[in-house]
Amino acid sequence: MSKEIVIGNLRLGGSNHVRIQSMTNTPTDDVKATVNQTIELCDNGCELVRITTRNIRDVNCLSEIKEELVRRNCLVPVIADVHFNPKVAELSASVVEKVRINPGNYIDKKSGKTTFTDEDTVNAINAAKNNLIPLINICKKHDTAIRIGSNQGSLSDRIVFKYGDTAKGMVEAVMEFLQIFEELDFHNIVISLKSSNPMVMIEANRLMVERMNQIGVDYPLHLGVTEAGNGQEARIKSAIGIGTLLCEGIGDTIRVSLSEPPVEEILPAKEIARYKNNIHVKKFDVSKRPILQDSQHPLSVIVSDNIAQSSVDGYKLADFIVKDVGSHNDFVLFNDNDFPNAKVMEVTGASLKDICENLDNYFSEEPYRPLVIKKYYNRDIPYERLMIEAAIEIGFIINNYPVSGIWTNVRESILADILQATRNRLSKPEFISCPTCGRTEYDLISVADEVKRKTSHLKDITIGVMGCVVNGPGEMRGADYGVVGYGKNKVILYRGSEAVGQPFPASEAADRLLELINNDKHIK
Repeated sequence: MSKEIVIGNLRLGGSNHVRIQSMTNTPTDDVKATVNQTIELCDNGCELVRITTRNIRDVNCLSEIKEELVRRNCLVPVIADVHFNPKVAELSASVVEKVRINPGNYIDKKSGKTTFTDEDTVNAINAAKNNLIPLINICKKHDTAIRIGSNQGSLSDRIVFKYGDTAKGMVEAVMEFLQIFEELDFHNIVISLKSSNPMVMIEANRLMVERMNQIGVDYPLHLGVTEAGNGQEARIKSAIGIGTLLCEGIGDTIRVSLSEPPVEEILPAKEIARYKNNIHVKKFDVSKRPILQDSQHPLSVIVSDNIAQSSVDGYKLADFIVKDVGSHNDFVLFNDNDFPNAKVMEVTGASLKDICENLDNYFSEEPYRPLVIKKYYNRDIPYERLMIEAAIEIGFIINNYPVSGIWTNVRESILADILQATRNRLSKPEFISCPTCGRTEYDLISVADEVKRKTSHLKDITIGVMGCVVNGPGEMRGADYGVVGYGKNKVILYRGSEAVGQPFPASEAADRLLELINNDKHIK
């Protein structure tokens, strides 16, 4: 269990329930719009609200926003989202209840260097300490919390040089700052490690817990899959990344980052937050899945002939269509004529914790036969709940156990997105797009929709749609192509991590991006 900290009138961590947060996407200097959006978020169940804070003008607007929120009886803790400017963080700390800083760009600047020495690291840490001392003193005076927020897309060149663009790099970036905070006796801290890849995000947070245990601290963790995109696939990515960790007892506050209006983030966050548990699983090598007889995939999808399944954008997901015998008893373990080299474990109706205990026992006794997990869901419940429940449970099972097949009644598009998010099978392009904030100066939500629609036919490709320079260029390291916001209603194309050409109107983004991709394919 993490330690409890206080953020304004809210207690976070310890035995408190999972806190839900979001971020406004209005310009901070539009005080009225930001206040209205904050209240809308809170009315729908948001418990902390983050607001873009780029400069001193934004800090002054935060004061007006706070005053208006209090006048309208909205006492939600406000978080100033600061990235590049220590002075802005210091000024914000006396206004709001929490300040978010990012080790990747708070001190380390883009230097153009390609190699770094141990002396560079020492100098960077000393510079960080000198800049953090005034901030910490102000936070102590005003009881302001600090979030150390590491994003894979904004790791500094120095960290990437030393550790790679990895989960370990994310953790080490946080550890440099955390050790400074410990030395300066400041402990009102929340930590976050985010990536657009749910698997990297899970790995980073697990590793962070290990590192904190090693030095004897237990700070609360904020969880999120950043730049998850929009629609069903974004919710499933978030459910798998956040839900897996919550099931393991990791995480105290969450955000579901969607390229949609911020209020749309709250319902899926509520559904995911229900899964806080404390499931301890044994370590199994999931890459060594035994293959089912007659299957072409290490992880097979099985559907029953009385469940109508359709292809997903022309991609047929099911490996087997079998006769449904109709029995749904907990933990019935049997051989099925359709899988002569395998066993089928029926777990419909069982809790995830009980399923994991049985799987621990099954896979501990080697050699074991290939195992098919059969789990049916109540399809009468609301679709969003069904989607998230299946994503968390199926995702947790296939991420932690070398099961060979999933036999279920959820629709094929959900299964496809679960397998895509867990990197078990890619059936369509991988989209990453940011949830927008006050830094975004073009209609990213519409552009992301159009890019997705016009590139959905492509295969084996990752496409990014990013709002600004904070995480955009960094996230492009993990994308093949994309667009990044570049001024008022302008974007610029990216091929990998390299910008291509000059900025152009955002309304042309989808067509120009597709043209770039097609030209590259033709050249090859």
